[in-house]
Amino acid sequence: MFTQPKLTFTLDEYLEQERGTDVRSEYWNGNSFPVEASTFRHSRIVTNVAGYLNSQTGGYDCYVAVQGVRVYIPKTTRMVYPDVLAVCGPREYLDDYKDTLLNPTLVIEVLSPSTRNYDLGDKFRSYKTIPSLQTYVMIEQDEYEVVVRDKHSPSSWTDQEINGLEAVAKLASLHMEIPLRAIYARLE
Repeated sequence: MFTQPKLTFTLDEYLEQERGTDVRSEYWNGNSFPVEASTFRHSRIVTNVAGYLNSQTGGYDCYVAVQGVRVYIPKTTRMVYPDVLAVCGPREYLDDYKDTLLNPTLVIEVLSPSTRNYDLGDKFRSYKTIPSLQTYVMIEQDEYEVVVRDKHSPSSWTDQEINGLEAVAKLASLHMEIPLRAIYARLE
């Protein structure tokens, strides 16, 4: 007898599936969505940003991670894989597997044509429900442009738009700045 494939998952079923494969997917509202492959340019920007931030956080109790670290957003029951994240202070995990972080301080997404609306809309609305999150950064791939959103209160965020290779983005939550030249280094 032929059986229908399962269309929705519980959070536990999603985690069991995710931990048993090398293929990453995000979770929301009982559904699993594959994470698409990155372009070289996207990957290079992620590498540049993570490397720069990691080299600058040595004197702080902040840790930088890239793409493979899952973040759980309890208020929206969403599991996501940010491009880059930083957590300052003790790390809090969903369970003993320590593969799902609960308390990022900073999240960075490199915008892609296929994920732009999601990153700017639903994903940000979910991210801003995380109490520990202080800064959300969106990086354009094809222009020298970065938008930094800083939290002032749970319902108050301000945007700082930074343009041009000579500009510098201020990351208040990490007490540092990142030059756009470092973000876009070694790209055609």
